[in-house]
Amino acid sequence: MKKIILFIYSLFLLFGNPAQAQTLQLWGMTYSGGLNDGGVIMHIDELDSSHYAFPYSFGTPTGEFPRGSLLYAKDSIFYGMTLLDGADSSGVLFSYDARTGNYTDLVDFKDTANIGSYPYGSLIQDTVSGLLYGMTSAGGAHNFGVIFSYAPSTKQYTDLHDFDSINGDAPYGKLFLGKNGLVYGMTSLGGVNNDGVIFSFSTKGHGFNTLYNFIDSTGAMPTGTLTLVKNKFYGMASQGGANDDGVIFSLDTLTNTYTDLLDFNYANGSNPYGSLVLVGDSILYGMTENGIDSISGGVIFRFNPDSNTYEVLYVFDSTFGSNPAGSLIQGQTGLLYGTTQLGGYYTDGVIFSFDPDSIIYKDLYDLNNAVGGNPWGDLTEASVVTSIAPAPVKNSFIIYPNPSKEQVTILSPAIIDEIRVTDLLGQIIYTSTPKQNNLTLSLSEQGMYFVTLISNGQIATRKLIIVK
Repeated sequence: MKKIILFIYSLFLLFGNPAQAQTLQLWGMTYSGGLNDGGVIMHIDELDSSHYAFPYSFGTPTGEFPRGSLLYAKDSIFYGMTLLDGADSSGVLFSYDARTGNYTDLVDFKDTANIGSYPYGSLIQDTVSGLLYGMTSAGGAHNFGVIFSYAPSTKQYTDLHDFDSINGDAPYGKLFLGKNGLVYGMTSLGGVNNDGVIFSFSTKGHGFNTLYNFIDSTGAMPTGTLTLVKNKFYGMASQGGANDDGVIFSLDTLTNTYTDLLDFNYANGSNPYGSLVLVGDSILYGMTENGIDSISGGVIFRFNPDSNTYEVLYVFDSTFGSNPAGSLIQGQTGLLYGTTQLGGYYTDGVIFSFDPDSIIYKDLYDLNNAVGGNPWGDLTEASVVTSIAPAPVKNSFIIYPNPSKEQVTILSPAIIDEIRVTDLLGQIIYTSTPKQNNLTLSLSEQGMYFVTLISNGQIATRKLIIVK
């Protein structure tokens, strides 16, 4: 029997090691977990959710705890930001090349003039110039945040605008790239009422313009991004409105007219922290972090701005994911994808899909601290050629004999970074970091166990039966 198993194992080594693989994937980041407990860069196959991997774990000194999303740029490299660490412990702007696995700390943010610090949001790219644009929530000349550009080709970082509280403070979302060099965005605080502003900024040097000052009665503290539909921007504020649970609003780009379209309340979802996504020509989908009762953790909703109708389509719960803090995206499959920061089997959030036609929600993957947990940003769809380390442990991880009376041998074609054994109550009864391809362990108590391997940024779990 042992000869047969070793022969199968040799086949895995021989045929299970492709040099490269390319498929449609969902990429993202988690705020915590991973090898250094500082979050991870992770991805999952869009058509096979069992293929989850976290090829990079954040940690000091090159940045950790990302709160935004990844940008897949025109040079086929991912760019993103972390909230903390770097040379000044104020976050970094980084690149990650999935083809080589190379992570580079490009800019160390600083809590000083001409730099900016603590970025909460995400980057955008002008595909013509190739420049990246983003914001920080603090730092700059007045310590209220900045708008900046970064040129990947020359590695040039430029502080373009310093917020000063009067024209906005603490932007948390990302910019929207308009025409003629204009970018649009929001701040969560500052402005006339200290409830945030909507602004435009000319990247060609024509200045900053405050388009609207939020006021608590019709929406305050926007944290997401603007969505353009025809000649109107649509967005959400996380606070304020009639019930102080946030609002959906529009801003007419021709007249600068602001309209509070819907006041969230605890019964229909409350406190949205992401953005709206346009599906089709005019239907908007979004999520709230809280509502609609004491046991739920937010909702997925649909809003038709033409008829001003709002529908709750799905209510999150702790079992299959709860409290989303990001936004939905629409993939090439037509499905909507997102993450929750909490809930799921391990309570560390989930990756999910949602069919806007059939209204079917599917928990694709339950995150946990070992492989990355508590995501705050959005997912990014990309078809990436990735370097593959020796055969994925999912299909080639072997335990024998199984069932066993006590002693078992574990074989993996890839180096085992960590192994954990848990019982049916979820309690960890054994853990180690062997850094080798095989090991032997003994379990004295009869019962069912779960053996989890982490290897090359991938995780796999097998059942193990001990009989006496």
